[in-house]
Amino acid sequence: MEATLNPECINDIKFENTSNFEIIIIGPNDIESFDYNNPGYTTTLVNGDFNKVEQTSPDSFIETVSNNLDINKYETDDRNAVTQVFYDKPEYFYEMMFLDIRTTKFRTKENENQFATMLNLENEKIYGNVIILKTYIPNDKDKSMTFSDISKDDLFEIIDSRVNTKVVIFEDGEFREDTVRGDMDIFCKNLFEEDYFQKKDLMFLNHNLNIWYMKNEYGTILSEKLISDKIEYAVFFSMKSDEYRGNITLDEVKKIVELSKSLENFGLKQEWVSEEKDHLNRNIIKNKYKVLDYAWKEHLEKQ
Repeated sequence: MEATLNPECINDIKFENTSNFEIIIIGPNDIESFDYNNPGYTTTLVNGDFNKVEQTSPDSFIETVSNNLDINKYETDDRNAVTQVFYDKPEYFYEMMFLDIRTTKFRTKENENQFATMLNLENEKIYGNVIILKTYIPNDKDKSMTFSDISKDDLFEIIDSRVNTKVVIFEDGEFREDTVRGDMDIFCKNLFEEDYFQKKDLMFLNHNLNIWYMKNEYGTILSEKLISDKIEYAVFFSMKSDEYRGNITLDEVKKIVELSKSLENFGLKQEWVSEEKDHLNRNIIKNKYKVLDYAWKEHLEKQ
């Protein structure tokens, strides 16, 4: 999800906020010398002196952005501000804002922002300062979006969640949430105590859903539309891309299993994903969590 803004026109941004909120500024940095295998790697990154928390307000936001992106330092061609949503979770999403610096003299090692480049997962180098924003989108208020305070704890969570991903396990007739670090094949072989198990992946209402499971003729049928076999164990997880595993919660999986029993198909209704504006003329964010919530509300209304 990406949009480009001209910093001269950032005053087009509309605010639902009425009070101050905190953002994070990430300055240029070189993290190549940081030891990834060190148990304190994530803490070292988050507490680096290139990260700072700053308070701003709806009235001062434009000035805060202009000052922290050092707009006047760069050439006119470098003054397009890019915003990218790089992480989300139920009721929140995180964006980074930075300049799309094109001029060669500014694309230097000293001006690289390696930490931000690592965070955004786009495999393109980012230069200069980066602003990190956290937005609250409550499930019970479909058209509400407010900037929320962000702290270094949020950065820790984002990095940690990419290594220690949340999965949901079905075992002994019960669902439970767990955390997996590393190779999923190894985790499942240890859990199932078997080398051979079934693997299924499908798109379910914007969720890139993976289900790895052990069949058992005396097992449980969770949902014939989801898994036709009787199962003894199952692990539910999601993928952000071919390379990166995402996170999935117990609440999501329980809703997915229940919805799968009644939905005609697992595709998306147009109204769930079509572009829509709120009362401030902002695009309403319709991520996988929102779509699942829309489907769940419709399901409950039919009960």
